Amino acid sequence: PHSFSSRAPLPLYLHEPAPFPKVTAAVVKAAATAPAVVKVVRVDVASGSPQSELYASLPPDVQGIIGRGLGCASVDESLKVVTACVKLGVEHAAEVDGKTAVMVVGNTGAGKSTFVNGLAGCKLEMVTLEYAGGKTKTGVFVVADDSPVPSCMDIGHSSVSQTFIPDFAPLATIGAVAIDCPGFVDNRGAEISIANAANIKAAMAHAAGVVLVVLVDYFTLFAGRNDGAREILEMVVGLFGTPEGALIYVESIHVVVSKVPVAMELAVVKEKFALDGLSPRMAPVLEALADRVCVFHPEDKGGASWSTLAAIAAAIKASPTVADPGRVFKTMLSIADEAKLRAMVESLLELLLAALVGKDHAGAAEALGDMTRLDLVDHVAVTRLLDSARERVSDTLSTRCYQAQAALLGDRFDDAAAGVGDLRAFLGAFAAAGVGGQVGCMELSARADGIDATTVDRKAELARRTQQEEVAQGTAAAL
Repeated sequence: PHSFSSRAPLPLYLHEPAPFPKVTAAVVKAAATAPAVVKVVRVDVASGSPQSELYASLPPDVQGIIGRGLGCASVDESLKVVTACVKLGVEHAAEVDGKTAVMVVGNTGAGKSTFVNGLAGCKLEMVTLEYAGGKTKTGVFVVADDSPVPSCMDIGHSSVSQTFIPDFAPLATIGAVAIDCPGFVDNRGAEISIANAANIKAAMAHAAGVVLVVLVDYFTLFAGRNDGAREILEMVVGLFGTPEGALIYVESIHVVVSKVPVAMELAVVKEKFALDGLSPRMAPVLEALADRVCVFHPEDKGGASWSTLAAIAAAIKASPTVADPGRVFKTMLSIADEAKLRAMVESLLELLLAALVGKDHAGAAEALGDMTRLDLVDHVAVTRLLDSARERVSDTLSTRCYQAQAALLGDRFDDAAAGVGDLRAFLGAFAAAGVGGQVGCMELSARADGIDATTVDRKAELARRTQQEEVAQGTAAAL
C-alpha cells in the first residue's frame, strides 16, 4: 500500500500496516478493484502556520536547544525551554477566555489536528505527500484546496507531535473553541511535556466549560489484547484524578476512533472495550466510555454505524460541559517528567536566593515569575518549593525594612535611604513581573513610605534641635 502509483488500487485505509480483524479477503479484494486518482502534494518546510509562527517567536537560544534535541540538555537549558514555552502558552491561552472549549486529547499520531479541521467544517482529502529528495508518504489527509473553510490547524504527518503548544480553533457549528492538545505523552522530551501540561492547565483555567474528546487511532486500540482501551481509561482517569471523578463527568466525554478500516463496523471496535481484569472502581468507567464511542472517517466514509463529522459536532454541542475546568482537570506527567520538573524548580529557587543576596532585583523577580508559571502544572513539589520561595522573598524584604528602620533610629540617614531604595527596587521588579501580590508588596511599600516619612520628620527634628542649640549657644556667648 505504501508504494502504489497514482492510478493503483487503493487499500481500505492507507496508514501504517496492521492486521484488520474480521475483514475478509473477499471484502479487501472488492474494495481494491476500483482504481482511484491520488493527488500528489509536494511538501516543503512548514512555514506560516500558527504553530510555526509561535515557535519562531521563541528566543533564538531556546530554538537552538530544541533543535539540537532535549535528550542531552542541561538543567539550565531545560529551564530556559520550559519557562519560555510556558510564558508563550499562557499568553496564547487567553484566546479561550470565557468560552466553551472542546478539549481534544490523544496520543501523537491519532489525528487530532485532522479531526479538529474536520470538526471546524474543513473539507479533507487523501493525498500522497512528496518531500524534497523524492521521499513520499501515502494515504495522508490534508485540507482540500476547495475547502469552504480554510485550514485552522497544522496537520502533522509523522510520529513526532506537530502541536507545539495547545492550539485553538473556532468551531462555528458548535459555538465553541477547539483546543488541540499536544500528544499524550509527548515524544519530544520532558521539557515540552512539562510546558504543555502547564499550558493545558492555563487554557482550562480560562475556559468557561469543557467537553472532552479522546481521540484514539485504530492501530493503538487494536494493539495487544485490550491495551488500547486501557490507555484510554488511564488517560481519562488521570485527567479527572480518580475513577469516581471521571464517572461524574462521563456525559461530557466522547471517545472517537480514527483510522478504522472502512469495512469494519462500530460493534467490532467496541469489543476492544472489554472489562476483563479491571478493578471494581475502574470497570464502570470503561463500561461508560464504551457507550460514548464513535468511529469516523475524514471524508465521512464507512458503514451505517459510523458517525459523520457533522453528527459528532452535533453530539458535542448537545453535551453538558465540565464547569470550573481549571479545578476539575488534573495534570498528567510521567515519573521522569516529574523528576525533571522538580530539578528545574529547585534550580529556580537557587537562582532566586542568589539574586536576593546579590541584590539582583530583575533576576529575583524573573525567577519567582518563572516558578509561578510552572505552578500551573499543579504539582505538589512545585507548590511546596514555590511556597518556600515566597516565604524567603518576604523574609528578605522584611529584613530590608528592619535594617532601614534600625539605620533611621541611629540617625544613619544615608544607610536608611540606601535600604529603602534597595527595597523599592525589589518591589518594583516583583510588581513588573506580576508577582508583587505574592510577597506582600503593598504592605512593604507602605512600610517603605513610613520610613521615608519618618526620615523627613527625624531630619526636621534634628534641624530644629541644631537651630535651638545654636541659638542657645549664641545667647550664652552674648551674656
